[in-house]
Amino acid sequence: MGESSKLKYTSKTEEKKRDENGFLDLMKLGIELKKEEERKEEPKKEEKNPKPERTFPSTENVYHFHPIAFVNHMKKIFGEGGECYCNRDLTVEEFKNIFTRIRKSEKLGNGILNHNNCAIPSNDKTFKRLTQELNKVANKYGINQCVQKMHFIAQLYWESARFTTGLEFADGSAYNPGKHVEASNNGNTQMGDGPKYKGRGFMQLTWRNSQIEYLKYAARNTDGDLKGKTDAQLG
Repeated sequence: MGESSKLKYTSKTEEKKRDENGFLDLMKLGIELKKEEERKEEPKKEEKNPKPERTFPSTENVYHFHPIAFVNHMKKIFGEGGECYCNRDLTVEEFKNIFTRIRKSEKLGNGILNHNNCAIPSNDKTFKRLTQELNKVANKYGINQCVQKMHFIAQLYWESARFTTGLEFADGSAYNPGKHVEASNNGNTQMGDGPKYKGRGFMQLTWRNSQIEYLKYAARNTDGDLKGKTDAQLG
């Protein structure tokens, strides 16, 4: 068989490189076409009250969720359209509506912070107080876009057992040294540290190192009961 008639074989690495280059070329072409379309468009009149740009928070943390399930669930909560929640506080009625829609989607009742292990004071177990704290935290940490608020509320809802408690249900003994492979790495070095430092708060902060770090932060940056306490007092 002549040299010119021989089949040319390529390695998997060469094929992958070729595919990647082809994909990049298509991406570049798509970008150029998009720019060309934008140049051809007539300038649009500026809106009187343009909606703020919605962006994800700047963080190295990565959260994994199925995008279709996420969008469908948020539609159940916020509806297909409606009012924007960006750059403003939620009202009590708005938060209550979000809460009841989520519960309805799960065919659950509307009891709030009503689990028997919930140690939150009774006068704080209201939609009004929960909304106040939610807005306070959102304003302090820049959770001001709709997509950020949706993610924040969804995570709080899940971690707090659907806003029924602020304390982990298990007794925490599984976090004791010798019971959990990550115990010593997270500061649980003594028997009893597991129950003492089990999940707490709406984000279920767990482990001694994490909780002590948060308490120190709170002592420096809040006006509550922890203000002014020393590291030794917190430890």
